[in-house]
Amino acid sequence: MRSAPNLYKLHIKAGFTKDAVQVNLKDYLVEDCTMDHLEIVTFNFLKGFRAELELVKFILARSLLLKTTFLPRVGVIKKDVALLIEEEILQYLKASSRVQIRHLEHDVYF
Repeated sequence: MRSAPNLYKLHIKAGFTKDAVQVNLKDYLVEDCTMDHLEIVTFNFLKGFRAELELVKFILARSLLLKTTFLPRVGVIKKDVALLIEEEILQYLKASSRVQIRHLEHDVYF
């Protein structure tokens, strides 16, 4: 994010690969990183993993001008668990007082 400080729209697509390397997300989430111009964030293919939720939490907490975050409903898990995840996300600290979190029925394809 530091190499793109004027980024205003971000699309994040999660996925799996058999050659994936496990990393600690906290090694990449820099405390003093702010996204001063970010207004729209779209997430795709989220499965509800803790690392994915930490990334959502980080972006919400660091994006001062964020207007809208689009999150797909997590369809691969039970509805009661998906509801708990959505409720957890609503409790996250938000840097922008006007951000709207919109849950989409399906992923958005670009």
